[in-house]
Amino acid sequence: MSIFESLILLTGFTVALGIVVSLSRSLGVISAAVTAGLGLLMAHDILLVLASFCFLLTVTAGRWLLPSRLPSRTMDRFDQLRQLTQNGFAIAMVIVAVQYALYAMQMHAGSLWMTRPSVVDVYLPITAGVSLRAWIEQGIIDHQHPAALVLFLALLGSALITKRAFCSWVCSVGFFSEVLYERLNPYWKKDHQLPSWLDSSLKMTKYGLLIWLLCLVMEIPSSGLEDYLNSERHLMADLSMWQRFTNPSLIGLALLAAVLTLSTIKRNAFCRYFCPYGALMGLLSMLSPFKIRRNPALCLRECDDKDCRKCQQACPSNIPVHQLETVSVDDCHACHRCAQACPKKDALTLSLPGHRWPLKPSMILLILLFFVTVIPLFSYLGGYWQSESSEQLRQAILPKLDQLSVLPVAD
Repeated sequence: MSIFESLILLTGFTVALGIVVSLSRSLGVISAAVTAGLGLLMAHDILLVLASFCFLLTVTAGRWLLPSRLPSRTMDRFDQLRQLTQNGFAIAMVIVAVQYALYAMQMHAGSLWMTRPSVVDVYLPITAGVSLRAWIEQGIIDHQHPAALVLFLALLGSALITKRAFCSWVCSVGFFSEVLYERLNPYWKKDHQLPSWLDSSLKMTKYGLLIWLLCLVMEIPSSGLEDYLNSERHLMADLSMWQRFTNPSLIGLALLAAVLTLSTIKRNAFCRYFCPYGALMGLLSMLSPFKIRRNPALCLRECDDKDCRKCQQACPSNIPVHQLETVSVDDCHACHRCAQACPKKDALTLSLPGHRWPLKPSMILLILLFFVTVIPLFSYLGGYWQSESSEQLRQAILPKLDQLSVLPVAD
C-alpha cells in the first residue's frame, strides 16, 4: 500500500475521530491510540512510519481546536462535518491522481520508483464487473486488479444500508461537480432551468450507461473469464484508461465540455445524469430498509397547516419531500440537508419503517467509513489489494498499449 493510499485511510479515521473526540475525551484518546496502531501496522517503510506519527500529532493538536462537549448537537454542525469529509477525501484523491500521473510518466520513461496506487482501480467498473462474474460463476479470484472488486463490493454494501450517502459524503467526482455549480452558477445572468422533459431524458442517460457496461461485462462467455483475467488487456486496463483520458478525441473533449457546462447550470449534474455508479447505487438504495421518512404528526404542513417546503428547497435533487411520507426515490443521497432545513426536530429522519432506529449523520458517516476505509484496510492486510503482476511485466507490455482495447473482449 502506497503512502498516499494510507493517507486516504487515515483521512477517514481522522474524520471519525473528529466525531468521537468532540463528544468524549476518553473515547478520543482511545481512538487516537488505535488509529496510530493501525497506521504503524500499515507502515512498511520509513515514510509511512512518519505519516503515522504526523497523523497522531494532528489528532492531538486537533483535540484542542475542536469544541468541548456541546449542549445540543445541531444539524448545522453535522452539515459542516459532511463538507469537511468531502473536502478531505477530495484532497486525498487529488494526491492519488498526482501520484498515478507520476507513476504513468515513469512507466513510459522506463525508470520507475513511484508506487502504483491500487485505489485507482475504483475507476475500472468493467474490471470489477468481470472479476465479480469470475468469482461468482467459477470461483476464480482476480489477482491483477483485486482492489477493483474490493471497492466495488464496498460501494454496493454501503448503498444497501446508507443509500447513496457515499455520493454526498465521500465521492470526489460529485464534490467537484458541486463546487463547479456553487462557484460558477452565479455568473449566469439568468436562472437557467432545464425543461422537465429534458431533465427526465438526461436522467435516463446514466441508466443507459449502466446497461451498456453490464452488456460489456456479460459479453465474455463464462468459459473465457479465466483467460480474460490473465490477458494483457486486463492487466493494462488502468493504463489504457489513463492514456485515453490524457489523450482524448475531439468527441471526448466535446462531451467533457458539455458535462462541465451542464454542471454549472444544474446542481450535481454529473451524479444526476451521467454516473453509472450512481445509477447502480440508486437502484440498490431502493432495497435499503433505511429511508428518509416524514412524520406527519410533527410536520408543519400537517400539524399547523402551513405551506412549508423548506425540505424540498434544501434538497440538491429537488425531491418533493414535503409531499412524501417515505422518500423511496433513487436520487436521494441521504445528505440530511432536508432534515437540517426542517424547523421541527425529528420530523424528518433516516430510519426504519415506523421511524424506528433513526440514523444520525454521525452514524451514517461511521458506517460509510467502515466500507471505504476499514474494509480496504483489512483487504490489504489479508493480502488481497495490490496486483501480483510485476511492474517489469507491465513495462514489457507497455509498447503494445495502443493495440489493447479498453473493452473486455475475450481473447
